[in-house]
Amino acid sequence: MKLSIIGKTKNSWLNEIIKNFPINVHKRTIILIGPFFQILLTPLMRIFLYKVIWIADNPKYNILLKFFSLFAEKIIIPNQSIEANYLRLGIPNQKLQLIYPICSFSEERIKRQDSLVLSCDGSLSIENGTGTLLRGFSMAQEILGNLKLIIGGNIIEKTRIEWLINEINIKNSVQLAPSNNHLWSEQSHIYVWMDNSEQPTPISLIQAVCFGKAIIASDKLSNHEFIEQNKNGILIKSSNAEMFSQAIINLARKPEWITELGENNLDFGKHKFSAEIFRQKITTTFEL
Repeated sequence: MKLSIIGKTKNSWLNEIIKNFPINVHKRTIILIGPFFQILLTPLMRIFLYKVIWIADNPKYNILLKFFSLFAEKIIIPNQSIEANYLRLGIPNQKLQLIYPICSFSEERIKRQDSLVLSCDGSLSIENGTGTLLRGFSMAQEILGNLKLIIGGNIIEKTRIEWLINEINIKNSVQLAPSNNHLWSEQSHIYVWMDNSEQPTPISLIQAVCFGKAIIASDKLSNHEFIEQNKNGILIKSSNAEMFSQAIINLARKPEWITELGENNLDFGKHKFSAEIFRQKITTTFEL
């Protein structure tokens, strides 16, 4: 039987998961996305003997959502940050199914030649972290003199970023790489996510994990799901340019540590984000 999906989400994690769902399933199954369809259609679909699976986005209408969740067989969640929101509603843990997106893997190591290459996600605004990152990068470059930075993905403030790059005189060391995928981080040694807002962890971070990159990230609860301090990355408690620049300098002076962090990330990624693990969880969820 063909799998039915009703609703849409802007959550990039969920869209990556949904695109790898099976086309056909053994029993009549419907995926409901968003609280409107989940509340409106769940009882009706159960009357017609459908297996109802929810896709967990940001919960709304909490009391109604909690009640109608009783009629859903599973609620698919993409990370622990969203899981926590549903647990706070009082939805039982056994009803929640954590499924991570599938990532690409790379065993190849980018050799460090003249420059140490960093990469960062351009979806972060100047105020929420990109400005701090660029200033910290500039400070580290003044000391090390051999740094390059790739800003990739969905670059939301391209004009402002270019202005700031020129203002702090790092134009020759920064490359803008707008892209619909996350492969731009593959060409770096270190991936950076310096976020001082409530923005969720981007998929590009877990893709960098699976490429075996060392990570520098802000010390946020949502990042703890993927980064363990000094084991596969560095978490910075105070999101300021000075501390970020010091983290770059510390890693640059210990190339063997960059390699160790990257290898630990690759091993971690294989146990979390592989196609095999994804298929195992999908098989259980859809009873394939």
